[in-house]
Amino acid sequence: MIDSQEELRAIVYTVTEILKAEKLEELTELIKNSIVTIDLTGYDGWNGGTNFYTLYLTVDIGAFVKIRDRVQSIESELLEKFSIANRHNEHEGISKIVIVPKAKINIDWSRLGGTSTKEHLIQDVNFLKNTMISVATGGPRIQDINDEYKKKFILTDKALQKLNFKNPNPYKDLWEWYGKWTSAFVKYNERRSYINEMYDSLIQMLEETEKPELISVTIDLTDWERIERSINEIRLRQNEAKSSFKS
Repeated sequence: MIDSQEELRAIVYTVTEILKAEKLEELTELIKNSIVTIDLTGYDGWNGGTNFYTLYLTVDIGAFVKIRDRVQSIESELLEKFSIANRHNEHEGISKIVIVPKAKINIDWSRLGGTSTKEHLIQDVNFLKNTMISVATGGPRIQDINDEYKKKFILTDKALQKLNFKNPNPYKDLWEWYGKWTSAFVKYNERRSYINEMYDSLIQMLEETEKPELISVTIDLTDWERIERSINEIRLRQNEAKSSFKS
């Protein structure tokens, strides 16, 4: 499937080789310096069914500004190349290319003032996340871990405030979380999903600010072996693309 990491890497590599062969240097550099993501955005049930995907090329804002007056024509030209590289996938097609300017996330860790560090904050956030999942899925009893949870919550909340981050967790006490999951989530997987959705975006932002990048599930073409995980922080062009499909 073309949304698998290996298949997508192969297709993108083929496109870069096509662009090199055709001496399209600007497009070659654009692809090489892009972060590539893919989303399933359409389906045609005729003749066995075909899935259609939109490919997002996230580029540096400076690079985007240089091409913004030609973005649509460049997207069309790249779509032609990607369609050629994907000819072997009979029931999967790339229907659209969207070039997206990338936003950088910068955190001034000195704001913590020595009360914590990046590593400690990430550890504490993961502790809160994992503890909430554990107590709600047959793990330790609340009364055995609640005191530690409350201490970590206070420390984490203060650290996030110093960094100008909103704390995504409204449950300063595990008994409050107990009241939520017993009334709203019957199944274990529902409880896990709720907590993962609550915390994953924050964790990714905290982890990835050492080398600021767009938060997304990516393939970085400057390093084939580095697969970066993220909750897509998709900008206006990507949102518009998805909204137009849904409508």
